[in-house]
Amino acid sequence: MKRIRYISSMAKPISEDEIQQLVELAQKHNEKKGITGMLVATGSKFYQMIEGPERAIDALYKRIEKDPRHSNVKLMSAESGRIDRLCPNWSMLKVDLSLAEHERL
Repeated sequence: MKRIRYISSMAKPISEDEIQQLVELAQKHNEKKGITGMLVATGSKFYQMIEGPERAIDALYKRIEKDPRHSNVKLMSAESGRIDRLCPNWSMLKVDLSLAEHERL
């Protein structure tokens, strides 16, 4: 089991709809690979925590690093070994902070 946390900037801001589409694709992929986690998005920045089988997490992180939608990908922490899942029931929980900002206006 492995858990990583990373932050990244978006190469260009993405819309709420694009964030939702990204999350839906991630949920399908993650369910197949045994990955759980959460994504906090603002439309221009991402914070993500993902956990699951070590090989699956390593492969996913490599894809994220190469994804042209991301820039300045920075690994904040990595844990592996006998750890308990923090998000056992979330294939990908989305927290969209851009929605909260938009609703305040």
